[in-house]
Amino acid sequence: MKPFNVLTVPLKGSNLIEASAGTGKTYSVAILVLRLILEQELPVQQILMVTFTNAAVAELEVRIRLFLRKAYSFACGEEAHGDENIQEVVLRAVEKAGGREPVKDLLCRAVRNLDETQIMTIHGFCREVLQEFAFESGQAFDPEVITDQTLLIERTCNQFWREEISVLDQNTLELLFNDKNGIQFSKDILSVFMAKVLEGKTLISGSPEEDRIGPEKDSPLPEPGVLLLGVSRARESFCRMAEAQFPRLSDLAGTNKHARRMVEESASSAEFIKAFEKKINTQYVASCFPELYGQYRVYAQRQEELSRYRNVLLEKLLFKLQQIAVDRMQEVKGRKNVVGFDDMIHSVWNAVQQGAVNELLREKYKAIFIDEFQDTDREQYQIFRTVFSGGKTASTTGHAVFYIGDPKQSIYRWRKADLNTYKTARDQVDAVYTMNRNFRSTPGLVGALNTFFALDNAFLDEGITYFAVAPGTDRRALKQGDGPAVPLSVSLCRNQEEIKDFVCRRIVKILSDKQYRVPEGQSGYRRVRPSDIGVIVRTNKQGKEMKAMLARINVPAVTIDDAKVLSSEEARQIHYVLLAILSPDRTTLGRALLNRYFGFDTPDVLHMDEEKELERFRHLYEKWNSSGIYNALSAFLKIYRVRYFCTAEDNMMGQRAITNYLHTMELLHRAEVQSALSARELISWFARKISGSDSTADEYQQRVESDENAVQITTIHKCKGLSYGIVFAPFLSMTRRKKDGFLEFRTSGPDGRYVMAVDRTAAFEQIANEQVEQENRRMIYVALTRAVYKCYVCGTNGSSSLKPFLDAVSEDTSGTIHTSEYEEDTINTILRNEEVSAPVDRFFNRSPDHIPAMQGAWSVQSYSSLTRDMPYVPVQENLSHPGNSVAASSPDPAPAETSAYDSFIFERLPKGAKTGLMIHSLFEEIAFDDPSLWAESVERVRKTYPSLSGEADAEHLLAMIAHVLNVRIHGDLVLSKIARRDRVSEMAFFYEQQHGGLMTGVVDLFFRYGGKFYILDWKSNFLGDRLEDYAPKALDHAITESRYDLQYSIYFRAALRYLEKKVPGFEAGRDFGGVIYLFVRGIRQESPTGIHFRSAARVLDLPYFKSRNFTIL
Repeated sequence: MKPFNVLTVPLKGSNLIEASAGTGKTYSVAILVLRLILEQELPVQQILMVTFTNAAVAELEVRIRLFLRKAYSFACGEEAHGDENIQEVVLRAVEKAGGREPVKDLLCRAVRNLDETQIMTIHGFCREVLQEFAFESGQAFDPEVITDQTLLIERTCNQFWREEISVLDQNTLELLFNDKNGIQFSKDILSVFMAKVLEGKTLISGSPEEDRIGPEKDSPLPEPGVLLLGVSRARESFCRMAEAQFPRLSDLAGTNKHARRMVEESASSAEFIKAFEKKINTQYVASCFPELYGQYRVYAQRQEELSRYRNVLLEKLLFKLQQIAVDRMQEVKGRKNVVGFDDMIHSVWNAVQQGAVNELLREKYKAIFIDEFQDTDREQYQIFRTVFSGGKTASTTGHAVFYIGDPKQSIYRWRKADLNTYKTARDQVDAVYTMNRNFRSTPGLVGALNTFFALDNAFLDEGITYFAVAPGTDRRALKQGDGPAVPLSVSLCRNQEEIKDFVCRRIVKILSDKQYRVPEGQSGYRRVRPSDIGVIVRTNKQGKEMKAMLARINVPAVTIDDAKVLSSEEARQIHYVLLAILSPDRTTLGRALLNRYFGFDTPDVLHMDEEKELERFRHLYEKWNSSGIYNALSAFLKIYRVRYFCTAEDNMMGQRAITNYLHTMELLHRAEVQSALSARELISWFARKISGSDSTADEYQQRVESDENAVQITTIHKCKGLSYGIVFAPFLSMTRRKKDGFLEFRTSGPDGRYVMAVDRTAAFEQIANEQVEQENRRMIYVALTRAVYKCYVCGTNGSSSLKPFLDAVSEDTSGTIHTSEYEEDTINTILRNEEVSAPVDRFFNRSPDHIPAMQGAWSVQSYSSLTRDMPYVPVQENLSHPGNSVAASSPDPAPAETSAYDSFIFERLPKGAKTGLMIHSLFEEIAFDDPSLWAESVERVRKTYPSLSGEADAEHLLAMIAHVLNVRIHGDLVLSKIARRDRVSEMAFFYEQQHGGLMTGVVDLFFRYGGKFYILDWKSNFLGDRLEDYAPKALDHAITESRYDLQYSIYFRAALRYLEKKVPGFEAGRDFGGVIYLFVRGIRQESPTGIHFRSAARVLDLPYFKSRNFTIL
């Protein structure tokens, strides 16, 4: 392999770049694209970039846009303060062209055409090929792409069941359903099998050397009834013998303490049989009870013969289904004009093999980048090799092909990621390069990882070598006390409970101990924040357990995993609700409502008003029939105040719950609409999904419930491409996990296939175990290389994939790896405490005794500091006072039907500080009096806060603007009449206090209208999910409860003193209009909700205003 240099690598031929973790793969692709544009004058439209996920597409697109704009700015002569490699590429192009103008023209054209950049996933690429070249590829025009083929699979399997299973005789059916240890036969197992077949996996039978594709046709099959009878008789003989020997079992046990205990703890022969079978493989059972042991072995042999025959029978049925499944599915898809993702890839592969689109693609694309190449499969590779790299194409016609990947990070075997394809490509390309400088981690951590993976044949694969990488930066280390922290720590524990305990204890220590500091800026340091920490787990279950433990000690955490939302507890609860809506009675109602998030515990359910609840659920059923499932469930959430219970301050798990509820509702709505399902059909579909039937599409993955400052908990499979300042990798002691179901593995050789086996033969198990162990070691590499400053590895002393690495580093003396035994600490007391409260105090030790008292009373204060410790004092106001707005005297609005806008503003628009910042930014930027510019402002703000709203929410944000700017606030005051020259946003001020010190604050909006001045404050507070919650009386309560009346007293005093000095003859009663607080979630053009208005006279009468005599500076 040659070392990779992004500035000198030739831009021609076929190339494979092996990019270790953190070596700047995305950066390098962006630089190569810049070189292609300047050195080969390629338009961006002729550069194809294919990667694995939509997130990777977005990251690459952002990077390329940024680099091209930086290059253009530098080419135009702007100050050189950007990337040195970008500048070098531009300077070389300028020198070659003999001036800046040609380079500027090339970059200007590239920037202008950025929207035509060809960056896409493999499925996006295949879809585009099939759409653009539909005639040449022989495809139907504009087929619908379906992400979930479950319904089609189920219908095909139901037909197979009717034709092949229901016609079997009783003994054969009993045999199929009899096995308790192997694959549990059912309709669901047929659907699972068929889904795997459609993914390209095939059933295999016999030894792996013979690699037979089906059982021998002429193998004789015994009569099922004979086998069943033999098993039954052998079981009866064993049980009769056990019953006959039961009185003298103590004598048979003799002096063996284990045997005697088993006998003494058995009150009957039936209990003894259970204990006997549980311990059947122990030596004392065979020696103490030889006659009974021998009889049991006869039964076990008969049962084994029955299982072998059952497996053969099941194989024959599955082979038959395999033969017809693809044909039937393709026939159905053809009639419906729908395709799945794998269909698109295979269709393009087929078109390429026939040569139908090859020349067209060669003409369209001149340079090709295939990212995450280690996760590809043979068909995908053959598409690009045949079109762009096969034969003479790449080497003589000017095409440049770059395959970029890292075999050490190939962890998607279950998705058919094929390392053999990667190795084949490595042998076939013109040049192979390696990227060996790590720009992610500190030099100390890079060295520690080099030591950790220095094991001989670390990945149990001669085709994968760990090359030591060098640090790419001089990034400063995590500080612990006066020096750097040890970059890699290994903690040896006895079991998983100790591992979880250690992680929680260490996270608490890092967050609360001021000795731990991460670099900030050029030379500074700051305390560790929860968001600096990533916990990388193996399974979704482990992630949930870690989050629950952290929640108990009030450490904020969010999960980023590949869990399926329809496998969640919340989905099951929604299923109970649907059953109760469809068939309401006391039983279904009780099961549906018994949920802390629905406001019911057991006593509540036992004493509920049954008639009242039945009436509610009948109303929900009517809404389901008239308005659909989404509106029905939205009404349910409102009636039972689910959002309120989920977001209670003492409930750290509620955000996950409400996220799953809303996501489940969205999926139900989509299924109902797309498949035109009735209520019963929808519940049936839902039940199958919850039971675990095929839900592999990305839309079923749980969404992140919050993006707050929290510990990030993610699975190894989801953490690729991510990095965290401090990583905890607690469950890396992985072993081969024996699962029920099909045994899956890949056959050997370059033409190997992914196969499934019903019969778990020793040979099959050995192959599967070897492949699992190889992937386990690659997962260890992925997990550890996510860290920037420090990594904690937790393991056990037992045999596992991690143990060889731990044994190798146990004697390390470099100082970069520290190994220690687990020691129990006070964290156990915390975790067992059921009265945990005060989240800040729980993991941040403020140490007030060590903070010296400040001398004197001078200080800088604000509204927040004044109200922090102030007791609640309600302010009684006369709502009929003439100075209050029209809204104050209007009746509360009547409940309205849930609209799409209400669903957005109350349910999808997140709560919290970030939403407040987004709304402030939006109204700060927008031109109130020019609606034609509102959409542009919305797009700019959405790009600043991408996590708060999706593409579909832009129209709702525009609706929010229209409601807020067009509502009548007081008299004829409407904000859309305010020109920009008559308003000041974010007006900062300082007070000089009477007794010394300063008061500071910022007014959201200060404006003039109709000759009067006004103060306005935007509020994104979530007061409830009904308009009634934003009615005048509700706002009065919110104002006094949050002490906003003190806030606007302070703002009013600042504005008053300013105007008195700046406006000659100013009189507050005449020239100051008042104070406006707009709660934007409750604003509607046709309603008085969401508006709190106070005239100047009313503000002057407030106790807070009268009690504080401030002098403006």
